[in-house]
Amino acid sequence: MNLLIDIGNSRIKWAFADGSTLGETHVAPTRPFPDGFAAIGATPNMPGRIVCANVAGAEAAEAITAWAGERYSLAPILLRAEEQAFGIRNAYGEPDRLGADRWAALIGAHRRSDEAVCVVDCGTAITVDLLDDDGRHRGGLIAPGVATMRRALYGTTADIADEGEGALAPLAADTRSAVTAGTLYMAAAFIDRARAETEAMLARDVPCLLTGGDAPILAPLLRGRYEMAPDLVLEGLAVIAA
Repeated sequence: MNLLIDIGNSRIKWAFADGSTLGETHVAPTRPFPDGFAAIGATPNMPGRIVCANVAGAEAAEAITAWAGERYSLAPILLRAEEQAFGIRNAYGEPDRLGADRWAALIGAHRRSDEAVCVVDCGTAITVDLLDDDGRHRGGLIAPGVATMRRALYGTTADIADEGEGALAPLAADTRSAVTAGTLYMAAAFIDRARAETEAMLARDVPCLLTGGDAPILAPLLRGRYEMAPDLVLEGLAVIAA
C-alpha cells in the first residue's frame, strides 16, 4: 500500500493505492501547513512508500518531509520530471522544469492509453499538454486559472470588488456576474483554442482528458468532447509508486 499526495497551490489531494489501483481520494486546503497533512495522518493505513507531486514550493516540500518522518518514519519521494520515463519523452530542454503535477498527469494519461492525448488541468493555473502516439510530449501551455484571473482583476481594478460568485449568463446585468461569466469564458476559450492547436499539430482529432478542481464548472462551456479524469495526477503517482 502506497500513499500518493498531490500538493497543489490551493489544495492537497491524496489517496492510498494498492499497486496502480487507487483507493478513495481525499481533499484538504494546502495552507496553512501542516494542517492538510494532519488530515492525511488520520487514516490508519501504514504506507510502504509516499510519493508526492508538489508544486506549492519549498515550504510545502519541507513540511511534507517533516510530517512524513514524524508520522510514518518515511522520507517522501518528491517527484521531479525526467527526460524520459514510463514510456514518455519530455519536450522540455530542462526536463525538471516541467511541473511535477504535469509530469504525473502525463504518466497517468499514458497509463490509460498509448494513443495521442491532450491533458488539461484546471487549477490555480490551467495547463495543457500534448502526448503523441509515440509517448512524445510535444509541449504545453500555461494560463491563469479562473480564481487567479479573478484575484488579479480585484487586486488591480479600483471599481471592481470581490462580491462572491455571480450568475453565469451570456451577458450579465451586474458586475459580480460579469466577472463570474467573463473569467469562465476566458478559461474555456483558452482551452478550446489550445485543443484546436494540438489537433492541427497532429492533423486529426485528439482525445482530451480534463482534470483539476475547476474542471466540473468549465466542462459544460467547452466545445467538443472532453473526458473527465479528476484523479489523473494521483493515477500517475500510483504508476510511479508501483
